[in-house]
Amino acid sequence: MLIDNCYLDEQNKVVFPQLNDLKSIMELKKVNPNLKILVTLLPYSDRMRKIIYDNPKFDELVDDIDAYIRKSGLDGIDIDWEFPAWGKGSSSAEKGKFTELVTKLFVKLKNNGTNNYLITAATAGPYNIGQRGYDLPALARYLDFIQIMNYDFHIYSKLQPIVGFNAPLRAEPYEVFIAAKMNSVYSTEWYLKNGFPKEKLVFGIPTYGRGCTLLEKHLHYPYSPAVADSFLGSSYTYPNACPLLKDPSFNLKWDNHAASNYLINNNRDWVGIETARSVSVKAGYAGEIGLRGIMIFALYTDDYEGTCPGSKRKFWLTYSAKKAFLKKSNYVRSL
Repeated sequence: MLIDNCYLDEQNKVVFPQLNDLKSIMELKKVNPNLKILVTLLPYSDRMRKIIYDNPKFDELVDDIDAYIRKSGLDGIDIDWEFPAWGKGSSSAEKGKFTELVTKLFVKLKNNGTNNYLITAATAGPYNIGQRGYDLPALARYLDFIQIMNYDFHIYSKLQPIVGFNAPLRAEPYEVFIAAKMNSVYSTEWYLKNGFPKEKLVFGIPTYGRGCTLLEKHLHYPYSPAVADSFLGSSYTYPNACPLLKDPSFNLKWDNHAASNYLINNNRDWVGIETARSVSVKAGYAGEIGLRGIMIFALYTDDYEGTCPGSKRKFWLTYSAKKAFLKKSNYVRSL
């Protein structure tokens, strides 16, 4: 379970959640003694770059994380740097620096194997970001597992004014070249083929959606022209979108290749939405190929009150994905 996040402030010092704020979360261990709770390091890249090339500051960052984990009673650290060696101001050297960060944390937290603290990373879904930023064989030696963020493959923008699924499972038959690689199956296979073992690989599934406004209401398939964000915004929670499932002005559509749902109406609204069906298919795929597990982003964008149409309990999408994964999981059955 990943909680809150720590970040780098304007002085490039790491800021952690207050220990008092952790008390209610740590109480969950009384309910489930096997629960592991990690804090996430989510730094801005420009601030991270001011640390990784300065050895004293780099060591100070690692020391501060080590001290906080031990003092807080947490079970480890998750690294969510988005993304090394990617974007404005980046350098190819950041690929090695990311590995160095993981290695330094391993030396500190694992203490030559005498401690059981976890070190994990949330990594990019799109393979082209991964190519630049991750030395997968090296990371496999030091990370307990990686969580692939298999979402944000398509985001409406003025530079890409088209319809696209947030978290497509597979490519459409007509997609070619790089477009055919912007999906979860391709990304997962890329990680496996490039040196990261499946027993350490976790498949990320979103509960939030992304949408847009169509240019023409009858053109609602992938790559159809779009003119603006959805009326719900660029992204939105499942509880914000789920009332549309029972709105008679909207029609629910299913794309079998993407394993994704979307809603359309006569006002040119295109609302991508995860459903119990979509998350179950994606989680089932992860189980069938023997991955370590699934990651849900995020609990707070799921139906945490259990009030959406069709929900049979709180956190319905998360529950549905977990059930599908466990039913199909070759990894779990091998334990």
